[in-house]
Amino acid sequence: VVFTGGFFLLNLALAVITEVYDEENSEAKEENAEQVEREEVAEEKREEEARKKRHNLGLHSDDESDDEEEAAHPSQLTLDDLDGGPGLGLKLICKSIIEASWFNPFFVVLIVTNTIVLAMEYDGMPKGYSDGLTAVNIALSVAFMVELVLKVVALGVTEYSRDRFNLFDAVVVLMSIVEL
Repeated sequence: VVFTGGFFLLNLALAVITEVYDEENSEAKEENAEQVEREEVAEEKREEEARKKRHNLGLHSDDESDDEEEAAHPSQLTLDDLDGGPGLGLKLICKSIIEASWFNPFFVVLIVTNTIVLAMEYDGMPKGYSDGLTAVNIALSVAFMVELVLKVVALGVTEYSRDRFNLFDAVVVLMSIVEL
């Protein structure tokens, strides 16, 4: 039974690590797409500046004059545009934390640590040893609860629940709460 439980925990840890690696790879692709988009925006800005120079020299066409008029009266940004509302600041703070480059690797280390701590339990262990493992387990469970809260606040319940890995993570965290 101990061997099967340890094997299960090892496979669970490996699955989580694989999922986080895939997530990091996806984030790198998204960052690349964002870089391409920034370059496109910069190109559009250069074109707009060239258009303004042509206009100042009197070399603009009729369709450019409409663009100039729109640029003179930009629409105002509202909180609705940001999909925000009360708590927008907290949501942005949480989002910046979960999107930080250290966030996912940090929790992978905590998952591996938790797996090792759980595998260190054995029948007949001394009380001090048992208490130490329990304290570490509680601290790690609290860290996983904080991760869950940060993700739910940053993404919102709907967006958070779209990712099946997040749902799996939430079930594991809730089971750890029940175990405590």
